[in-house]
Amino acid sequence: PLPPLPRGGAAGTAVGIAQPASVGAAGASNLLPEGSEIFALGDGQAPRKLWAARDEIVYALQSSSNGLLALAGNHGRIFRIQPDGSFAVVAQLDAQQPLSLAGKGDELYIGTGNPGRIFALSSAGAHEFSSQVFDAAVLTRFGHVEVEPGASGYKIFTRTGNVEQPARGWSEWQMLNDGVVASPAGRFLQWKAVFEAHGSLGSVGVNYLPVNAAPVVDEVIVAPGARVSASGLASGMPQTVMIGFPAPQPAASGLSMPEANAPLAAVKDRSFATARWAAHDDNGDELSYALYLRGDGESVWRLLKDKLSEKAYSFDATALPDGGYRLKVVASDAPSHSPADALSAEKISPRFEIDTTPPTIRNLKITAGARSCAQGKCARAAMLVFDAEDASSTLARAEFSLDAGPWQYAEPVGKLTDNRRAHYELKIAFDEDSDQNSEHLATVRVYDRHDNAGLAKTILGGQH
Repeated sequence: PLPPLPRGGAAGTAVGIAQPASVGAAGASNLLPEGSEIFALGDGQAPRKLWAARDEIVYALQSSSNGLLALAGNHGRIFRIQPDGSFAVVAQLDAQQPLSLAGKGDELYIGTGNPGRIFALSSAGAHEFSSQVFDAAVLTRFGHVEVEPGASGYKIFTRTGNVEQPARGWSEWQMLNDGVVASPAGRFLQWKAVFEAHGSLGSVGVNYLPVNAAPVVDEVIVAPGARVSASGLASGMPQTVMIGFPAPQPAASGLSMPEANAPLAAVKDRSFATARWAAHDDNGDELSYALYLRGDGESVWRLLKDKLSEKAYSFDATALPDGGYRLKVVASDAPSHSPADALSAEKISPRFEIDTTPPTIRNLKITAGARSCAQGKCARAAMLVFDAEDASSTLARAEFSLDAGPWQYAEPVGKLTDNRRAHYELKIAFDEDSDQNSEHLATVRVYDRHDNAGLAKTILGGQH
C-alpha cells in the first residue's frame, strides 16, 4: 500500500491515494499471498510459469529482443527475464513503484509512483546498482568479496554503518582494496556496482566475521534445600521445589527464550542446594560455565564446579559449614573461539544461607501436676519446659507429641518464633488409667527455617 499524500488545498481537505488493484489482487490470491508470477502462453500449449517472486509486485511488462522487461515494486527494480526463466536486475530506481514504460531507440522511459518521476534508461553509458542493506546483527568485520565468474566491466564499492538507514553515521563509499572490503567494521553493510557500457555482474557474496561479543549472565539464584538431576529434571519424588527467576528475562539471540524462564522443578532435599542462572551471547556462541563460592567474611572465591554446559547445578550442602554464602557464575564463549579470542562475563548471586545442622533442644523437663478422675477416666496435668537454639538460622516452629500421639503446635514464650533461640513453657495433660501407675512419653520436635529438625524426649512417671 502507498502512504497517504500530504494534506493540501483548503483547510479540512484531505487528499489520499487508493491502493492499486494489483496490490489488492496479490494480497487476495490464495496461491501466492504476496508477490507476482509471470506465465508464458504459447499457441496450443499449456501456460508455463516463467518467473515468480514473493516480495515483488509486477506493474508492467514489455517484450524486447534480448528478453522480457518487468517493472516491479516495492523496491523499484527492473528485471530482464529470459525464455528459460533466468533473469537479471538491470536497474534499481530511486522510487518504490515503477508503473509504466515506453521504448524509443536505445532508451527506455519509465514512469514511477511514490514519488512520481520519469526515468530514462539506456544500454550505453555508466550505470549503478545498489544492494539492499545487510544487517549482521552485531559489530562485524567484512572481508573478501566473491563475484560470479564471467562478470566484467564493473567496480564494486562498499559503505558500512551502525544504524539501519544509510543517512547518517555511515562511512563514505570506498572501492574494494584488492577484492577486500576497505570500509570499517560495522553492523550494517551496503555494496554498489558501477558499470561501464555493457558491463555485467552475477551474484555477489561478502565474507564477514562478527566481532566477538562477551556473553552476558542475566540472572543468578540459589535455592537451598533443592536438588535437580544431571539432566536438569527432578526425579520422581513427590515433594518438589519450583525454582524460578524473580522477573522475566530479556529475550536475546535465541538463548533467553520463554522456556528458559519457566520454573525449574527440583526435588526437596535439605542436604543439597541448587543454583540456576540465565545467560546469553549476542553472537550465538556456545557457552560454558564455572561456579565459585565465597562465604561471609571471606575474600577468596573458591571453585565449586567448572566446564558446565547446563544452566542449573545442584551441590552437596552438607560439605559446607553452616553460614551465609554468595555464588558467582562465570560464562565463557571458549567452546566457540580460540583461547586468545574467548571472552567471559560473570554475575554474583544474592546472599543465601546453608544450614544442614538441626536445632538443639536443651533443659527439657516435665513436671507433674494435679491428677483428676471423673466417670472412670483420669487425667494428669503437667508442665513441659524446654529451650531450643539453632547455631546459624532462625527457628521456624516447634511441636510436641504425647505418648506417640499426633504432633501438636508448641507456642514459645512471647508467642513469636523470630530468633535463633526460644523458650517454651507448655501446659499439657495426659490421659491415665484409674487403677494403675502410669508412665508417659513426651516428645519435642523443633524446626529451623531450612527444615532441619531436632528431637528430644522425656518420661513422666506417676502413681494414683
